[in-house]
Amino acid sequence: MEEMQDPEDKLFALVRRFTAQTELSKACMSQQQEQELLLLLEQTILRYPHQDLSRAIEGFYHDYRLLCERFGLETIRTALLELRLMPGKNFFPQPSECAAIAEEIVKKRKSAEREARVRTYKQCGSCYSGWVRIIDADGVSKVRKCQCTLNYERGIAASNVSNVVDFKTRAAG
Repeated sequence: MEEMQDPEDKLFALVRRFTAQTELSKACMSQQQEQELLLLLEQTILRYPHQDLSRAIEGFYHDYRLLCERFGLETIRTALLELRLMPGKNFFPQPSECAAIAEEIVKKRKSAEREARVRTYKQCGSCYSGWVRIIDADGVSKVRKCQCTLNYERGIAASNVSNVVDFKTRAAG
């Protein structure tokens, strides 16, 4: 008598076989990341037991791998978890849905980084709105960006700024 195999086990075996057969994008994802993605998709499949994904899982897996390469595994994990917890979500998350949420996550992250940079900019105290007046070797007065502004624009942490010539001190000397 032949033992019946659980449909979920059959589905997971299909995904693992597909993983073993394909060599797509091996250079971009480590084996550990491949395993983490596979586990994440298996956990997600278990949340939708009423759905037969046996014919679509290979395509989903391939698409989710591409999304991981584009956005990173951690971002895709966050997006999938958000989709799984979405009220009224009754079907396995489509890769396009996940991509849309991943794009939002990336935008929010970049915006937060930009805000953090704006908040960390501090003038050195020797400049006026990021500009300093210097007198060159010929005695000509010029205006240039202060070193604190240049450091900020290059992403260098605010610290003691050197090579700043305060025009008030220069004029008095």
